[in-house]
Amino acid sequence: MLGGKTPRTRESYLRSVRQLVDHLDKDPQAITERELEDYFLFRRTESSSRSCTWKTNERCR
Repeated sequence: MLGGKTPRTRESYLRSVRQLVDHLDKDPQAITERELEDYFLFRRTESSSRSCTWKTNERCR
């Protein structure tokens, strides 16, 4: 899956998987589709609220 990717891309992919596993505290093979969906929503919400702290944004109000 990672063959042909640059080292930087592979590091980024692996970092993302580590963050997911750390967040769920679970073996990657045991993660369900629902848990993935919840995690992606969490990350999106977290990222959105983080950007609100750095700059004024209409959607943050």
